[in-house]
Amino acid sequence: MENLERTLPELFAGLSRTAERSRLYALRAVKDGQPRLATLFLALAESKARQAQRFLVQMRGAVGPTAENVRTAFGTELLVGIDRYRDLLGEAEQAGSKALATGFSHSIEVDRRTMELHERLDQGSEDAAYSVCDFCGYIATGEPPEHCPVCTAPRNRFKAVDSGP
Repeated sequence: MENLERTLPELFAGLSRTAERSRLYALRAVKDGQPRLATLFLALAESKARQAQRFLVQMRGAVGPTAENVRTAFGTELLVGIDRYRDLLGEAEQAGSKALATGFSHSIEVDRRTMELHERLDQGSEDAAYSVCDFCGYIATGEPPEHCPVCTAPRNRFKAVDSGP
């Protein structure tokens, strides 16, 4: 059982990577004029995402009561992520990798702004309609902006977030 507990995070990470990679494969298949294959890639992505979710639930402490989940997401995970991205940003800059440095910089800003969204939601002043920039992950409230304030992607790169799971 001990080996299984060590293996679950690796399994989850691998399944999550496969899901996201399959979404990218779907985008490429559409670009290459193969919509039916794109649909299969999207189905594969959803399948792997569900499998990953199933194993995530099996890891102890993965999902708790909402108040605990809020503390974990906004009080720990985002802050740890920002710190990690800052470290990686420094490494990328030192290595001369402008693309990675830009990505890490965007991620820092996206996570910082997401924490602000939660603060406004806690104060009761946040709109419940969200859309996400499909390039950098920035979360917009209400109508998407003309251009993403983090990565400058145009409005059409924003995807509405459904209100239910």
